[in-house]
Amino acid sequence: MKTPSILFVALMMIYVTYSQEKTSWEYDGFKGKVKSRTTQGFSVITDNGQTQKGEIIDVEWGFNNIFITYNENGYWTKYTSRKSDGTI
Repeated sequence: MKTPSILFVALMMIYVTYSQEKTSWEYDGFKGKVKSRTTQGFSVITDNGQTQKGEIIDVEWGFNNIFITYNENGYWTKYTSRKSDGTI
């Protein structure tokens, strides 16, 4: 009768290991609850010690404007991205 109990323990260990998936919050580097995130990239221009925002550049995966909303459990519910030419 020891075989079924050992098998049960092994299956439970596998289940616990793989059920602890990271939330989108954790994957995106947030430590608390976040409702949405907008990312837009700009180049930086430095002139005589002054830093200014330059032109819009791509920030992730070839997109320059990314908007993500999260649900109350920390997972993405909506992902919208635009390229430099305005296509979604």
